[in-house]
Amino acid sequence: MNLRISSRARDQLRQQLAYVAERNPSAAVRLADRVIAAIEGLAEGRRTGRPGTLPGTRELVVTGSALIIIYQMQPNQIEVLYIKHARQSYERLEEADLDDEDDIA
Repeated sequence: MNLRISSRARDQLRQQLAYVAERNPSAAVRLADRVIAAIEGLAEGRRTGRPGTLPGTRELVVTGSALIIIYQMQPNQIEVLYIKHARQSYERLEEADLDDEDDIA
């Protein structure tokens, strides 16, 4: 199955890892490994996670963290739309879409 990660999701992941790395670099490495493993699981076609809060999405909580991968499943592709912290509001994600619609199909 094809996997696409939006530029917004990549940026969000970079921000989360930078925040953790400032406090604990080794924890940031572990977190990156967990996120990669979760995304690879999606690419292998494992339908994991729960129905998403945003219409048409699913959500996967990254094990051992407060990060949530928000994605869409399509017939031949999985698209990671966002990677958010559990405390971040969904409204902020939707507002960002109004400002920058270039990488969400």
